[in-house]
Amino acid sequence: METKKIIIEQIESGRFNIHCTASTTHDRIIEVPVGGYAVVISAYYGDQYTAHDTAELAIDAAKNLKEKYGEISYVIMDDNGRQMQIEQGYYEDKLESLDDYFLGVTR
Repeated sequence: METKKIIIEQIESGRFNIHCTASTTHDRIIEVPVGGYAVVISAYYGDQYTAHDTAELAIDAAKNLKEKYGEISYVIMDDNGRQMQIEQGYYEDKLESLDDYFLGVTR
């Protein structure tokens, strides 16, 4: 399976909060299947992420995180680094228009 790398650049410690996906100690490298998605957990919890072939699988993984851990911070990214903000139950019926949920490219 071919993958793409998304680099989330390191940030200064004064700019960090527990919701940031960027680390204060190093760049984070996220490997995503080409055309796929990643659920990237806040750097506060370590370098954890999961990679998925489809947006639907990524959304399901994010929902499982919420069910298992409660209020854990994460974002869903496509293979270009665009972030999607998930609100519980908000887009279950709107998967055909996922581009509406992207916030911008992470650099």
